[in-house]
Amino acid sequence: MRGVTPAADLVSSGQGGGQLRPYLLSPQVIAEPYSLPPKLTIVSLFSIDRWRLRGKWALGWLKSAYALAKLKRALDFDLLTFRDKEVRELYEELNKMQSGYSHNELRDMVTPPMFTQLRRLHLVLGRERFGNEILD
Repeated sequence: MRGVTPAADLVSSGQGGGQLRPYLLSPQVIAEPYSLPPKLTIVSLFSIDRWRLRGKWALGWLKSAYALAKLKRALDFDLLTFRDKEVRELYEELNKMQSGYSHNELRDMVTPPMFTQLRRLHLVLGRERFGNEILD
C-alpha cells in the first residue's frame, strides 16, 4: 500500500500528519502556515473523492465570495480593514495577558502549539533583556 505512512523527514520535522503549527512571523503578525491545495493530477479526474473535494472547495469559495459581497453592499464592509482590526485587537489582548502573567487565560484563548510558541518567544525576549544567567 503506497502512501499510508508519511515520509520520515516529514515526521521528524513535525510537518507530517496534517498538523498545523502556528508561529509568529514577526512580533506584530500572528499566523498559521498556508498550505497549498493538493496538486491536480490526471488520475484525480477519475477519482470520485477528488471530485467531491473540488466541489467542496468551489462551494466554500462561492459562499465566502457571496457573504463578502453581501456585507460590502449592506455595511460598506472592507475585508482588509476587518483583518487589520481583528489582528490588532488579538495582538493587544495577547500582550496584556503575557505582561499580566495570566497564563491560564492565555492557555484557554490559544491552541496548545500557539501557547508553546508564545512561551518560547517570552523566554527568548527575557533572555535578550536580562541575560541567560538570570533565567537559568
